[in-house]
Formats: sequence, structure tokens, C-alpha cells
Amino acid sequence: MPLPVIPFTYRVVFNWNHVAGVKPVNVIHVRATDLAAHTASAVGAGVWGAFQDHQFTVLSSSQQMSSITVLPLDGVSASAVVTGGPNSGEGSGDICPAISGIVSLRTGLRGSRGRGRIYLGPTTEGKQNGGFISDSDAAALTFAWNHFQSALNGGSPPLELVIASYKHADANAVVSANGVRAFVADSTLIFSARRSRGWNDSGSSIVVSASSCIRWFWITSRAAPMPS
Repeated sequence: MPLPVIPFTYRVVFNWNHVAGVKPVNVIHVRATDLAAHTASAVGAGVWGAFQDHQFTVLSSSQQMSSITVLPLDGVSASAVVTGGPNSGEGSGDICPAISGIVSLRTGLRGSRGRGRIYLGPTTEGKQNGGFISDSDAAALTFAWNHFQSALNGGSPPLELVIASYKHADANAVVSANGVRAFVADSTLIFSARRSRGWNDSGSSIVVSASSCIRWFWITSRAAPMPS
């Protein structure tokens, strides 16, 4: 399936290294809030500069983000691979390949066009207990992802994290509303299974269900497109 054209919106892939045979890939989307076209390299530098401490705390300390790949969704421009300073998890012990932490993304809309999830995994034995992460780790994730959004907004170029719908070829901003934060980390760890087609190799947009234990879920952050 060809990628849609969504103005001023960029597909950003987090490329992690191999640990114990596992190589996660996460995908997010950002949009330029000045409604101007920017190079993929400039957007990548802005995203990398916005990363926060503890943003990936549930991942293994051996899990290093080697680079990010940025693709403008303009139907024309090529992607760019951007590298930066060290960015890694903080977990100790063996990895748990079928378990992931989850950060929920919220917009002002209902349905799959207005909600998203970022699956952070695999987590480690030292970061979970009985299928839960600690309240302090959940709070740290929530704090870090909300401040990541703020740093994107204040960066150069100015960016915002969005939920991109490939079916509808549009994007909706991740925002706080009615006192509810834009990003909320759940203390319950997730087993996730795909129920519709996505791009396994490069990551996609939202996972469809969280029911059975397979390795697919932690190589993607959203499985798109999703009916809504």
C-alpha cells in the first residue's frame, strides 16, 4: 500500500539495536506547526533534540537507539537517517520478549483517528513485577512523553506529535484536554497481537488488539490503516 500524502507531516521511525536477537522499531508521526515544508534531516534533528530523560525507561539498558529515519509524507521527498547522542533504556536483567510497556496518546477526537499507542518493549525482568511496572516508572514515562511534546513544540522547526490516519490521509494533534494529559503511561504491561495488515519490517501505526503473546507488537507502535 502506498503511503498517503498528508501535508507538513512526517513519519519518524525509531531504530533500536539488536539485543538477544530482538530489534524493536517504533513509529510516530509529527507535523510542522508553522505549516511549512522542512527537510527530513531538520525534522529528525528536532525530534532527536526533544527526547527526554526516562522516556524509554522500561527498555533494557542495553537497548540503544541507533538512529531515527524521517520520511516526509509529501509523496515526493526521500527519507533521511538522523543520528544523535546516546538514547537508551534503563532496565536491568534479562529481556522479556513478549511484554511491552504502553503509552496512550490522546487527541480531541474519538475512534482510531483520535487515539494512539506507543508500545515500549521488550521490557526487562527488573522493570516488571507480576505483569506491572512500578507506579514511579509509569509516572516517569507519563512525565517524559508529555515534556517530549512540549520540547517538540518549542524546537526548531516547531513540531507537534500527531495521530496519522493512512486511511483518511489526515493527522490529528496529540493534545491535553479537560485536565487530562496528552500522554498517559499504563502500569499494566501488555501482550499484543496484530489483527489486520501492517508493515512488519518498517513499523506501522496502531496495534489492533492486546490479547495474545507474539513478538510482532513491540516492533511497531501503530498498525495502520485502521477502520474507524
